Amino acid sequence: MAFWLVGYDIAEPRRLQRVARLLEDYGQRLHYSVFLCRLEAGEMRRLRQGLLHIVDLEEDRLFFLRLCRGCIDALEQMGQGRGIDPRQDHWIV
Repeated sequence: MAFWLVGYDIAEPRRLQRVARLLEDYGQRLHYSVFLCRLEAGEMRRLRQGLLHIVDLEEDRLFFLRLCRGCIDALEQMGQGRGIDPRQDHWIV
């Protein structure tokens, strides 16, 4: 199981909504277009495939950043909103 920071910049509103809905099934929204996901290798493959079926890589951009355990342990949160506990085995979004 690995932690991933997944972000996107989608040019067309319909694709934007579809990408956001798909990512809500895989992780927790941290910001408008950034999600924290804790995924097995197979889940990550399915997420990438699902996203590639939605986006237009000529117009849109995706990024995937794998986070090490030390990065997760060093996560610092400030401000309002619901905090995240990256040590959880799962999140309900």
